[in-house]
Amino acid sequence: MNIGDYWDEDTVDKVTKLLHEYHDLFPTKFSNLNLKSKENVREELDKMLTVGIIEPGEESEWLSLMVFQEKKTKLI
Repeated sequence: MNIGDYWDEDTVDKVTKLLHEYHDLFPTKFSNLNLKSKENVREELDKMLTVGIIEPGEESEWLSLMVFQEKKTKLI
């Protein structure tokens, strides 16, 4: 399966340019996250390790990448 199976060539070009333009928003390794994000992620990972939801592993192309999204805060 290829991305071209779903999108035409023009759409693939537009998405590719967009991803290249904003590549800094999509870290591919934990070590590329900013300090605040690292601290938050480390806390959550430690919680999940403690209760056995996840297991330790090496950074590898075979592991799933993590998507980090901060919670929205309500304005009062």
